[in-house]
Amino acid sequence: MNSIIRFLRYDVLAMLGLSVLFTLSLVSFRIIQTDSIVFIFLFWNLFLALISLGISQLLVFQKSKINLFSIGLAIVWLLFYPNAAYLITDLVHLKQRTGIPFWYDTMILFSAAFNGLMIAYYSLSQMMEWLELNGHKMLSRIFNVLSIFLCSIGIYIGRFLRWNSWDIFHQPLKIVEDILNLFFSEVTAWGFYGYISVTTIFLWLIFQVLHRQRKASV
Repeated sequence: MNSIIRFLRYDVLAMLGLSVLFTLSLVSFRIIQTDSIVFIFLFWNLFLALISLGISQLLVFQKSKINLFSIGLAIVWLLFYPNAAYLITDLVHLKQRTGIPFWYDTMILFSAAFNGLMIAYYSLSQMMEWLELNGHKMLSRIFNVLSIFLCSIGIYIGRFLRWNSWDIFHQPLKIVEDILNLFFSEVTAWGFYGYISVTTIFLWLIFQVLHRQRKASV
């Protein structure tokens, strides 16, 4: 059974890697065809998304025990995790442009969003697996919901406040101040609450569908 699970894991990750390369190939061809770098940011955004997946794989494949080092990695994972699902918000860049068919740009942005959602799912599922390997099954379920909720907040402050994951290291107080303002400002609070509520439910539903399908296939 363990060998089957390992095979399925590597097979899925290989296909996910192929899907990311597909998106990057579309962007590269567009740059060559139009001499425009309008979507070149997707290279960076996909790289940031893959950081969380790299950390979760490291923790699971090494079967890391829970210690100061692995907890530190988990915190870094949490900081970069929103970058994966953040890719769905890049759909705001979709519009008709000259020199390339509209459907082509649609495919670029939707494939990037798809990759982001898949990376978000597999990265979080691996973090849950890491906790379960350490005997914390209930904690893994709490971690699932909490991570998705914090991810929604991270996406919001990334898209609308334009903060980046690494800004927490050199402007932590300013980020905390901005987040508190979102929660308590009468001007922005309801839009913020609505956004994180809808996004949290949306991401949770995607996780549940994929997780149940994955368990049924084993």
